[in-house]
This record gives sequence, C-alpha cells and structure tokens, in this order.
Amino acid sequence: MADTVLYEERQIFPRRFALWFALAMNVVVVVVLLLPPRRPLASSWSLFLLANGTTVFTFGLVWIALRTAPIRLDERYLHPPWRPAIALDQISEARIVEGDELKQISKTLERGSRSLPAGAGLAAVPGIGLAGLDLAQASSLRRRRKDPVFRGLVATTGARWAIYLETDESAGPTRRWLFGTKHSDEFMAALDGAMAARSAHGGR
Repeated sequence: MADTVLYEERQIFPRRFALWFALAMNVVVVVVLLLPPRRPLASSWSLFLLANGTTVFTFGLVWIALRTAPIRLDERYLHPPWRPAIALDQISEARIVEGDELKQISKTLERGSRSLPAGAGLAAVPGIGLAGLDLAQASSLRRRRKDPVFRGLVATTGARWAIYLETDESAGPTRRWLFGTKHSDEFMAALDGAMAARSAHGGR
C-alpha cells in the first residue's frame, strides 16, 4: 500500500533568470547586426526569431521538467526531485531559513566540498593558460554534479524562503539540504507533523 502524500510542491521556475537570458540573447543579436557589414534591423527578423525561439524552447523544457518533478512528502519519506528519498527518522534538524541566513547557507552549499579541480595548476604554465582554466572549469562542473554538498541544493533559485535539513550518518553522503519553497509555513508544518507521527510510532 502506497504512503499517503502529506505535502507536495512544484519546484520554483527561475522567471527572473529566464527574462535576463532572453534579454541577453537579443542584445547579442543587436550587437551582431551592428557589426560590419551592417544590415537593417527590419530585414533581420529571423535572427531575433532564432534567439527568442531558442530561449522559449530551452526554458520550456526547464518548465516541464520542474512541473513534473515536485518535492513530495509522505508518511515515511521526503522525496527530493531526481534524488534518493530521505527517511524522516534520519532527519536530525529541520527549520525555516530566509534572508541573510538563506543566502549564507546557499553560498556554502554552492561551494561544495571539493578541492581545486584538475587543471587549475596548468593555468600558470606558459603556452597553456586559458586551456588550463577551461579544463579546470569543466572538471569543476563534473565534480559539482557529483558533490554530496552541492546535491543538497533543491529548488533554491529565486526562493525567498527555504527549509534547511541536516541528516544523520545513515542517510548517506548528502548530509545538508536546502529546499526552496513558496510556502515555508505549510511545508514546515507538514514536515514537523510527519516527523512527530513517525517518532510516536517508533519509526515503523
């Protein structure tokens, strides 16, 4: 028998980032059109169509992905999108964070837990320079995707509030979590209630 869903919330769509991305794409098109040989803007509508079509397509896929992968809480688990479920009896701390505290925790988790990526030292080698930095950045992205600290960030883009969690050692390598939310009080009340009920029944 499936557990009853106690709370569910879709991830926050990054509207502001999408608007800035669209603006940047159009600025790039304008700059290209102003470079010689110049062409009239009226006859270059296809470039604007391509830029805005790319934006709509890209963020359309993001919107669909976020809509179909909500944060879900049931009687035994908290289910982050695209990540393993967190057992409620493994949660050692849970609280609402906002403002400066939210920004500080988010920045800490964004830095991850890894040292300098491979290739960073090559940047100082004559003749390698930028290639070394590119290698370092690519390596850093790969590592961050696997980093247990970085993986604890969930739906935090543009969030005014978040639920901060810490789990015990039995939960696996990801011990700190930050769930962005639009409904912090409802989320926290549902989580507190589920954890209390779980504890009252001895974790069964």
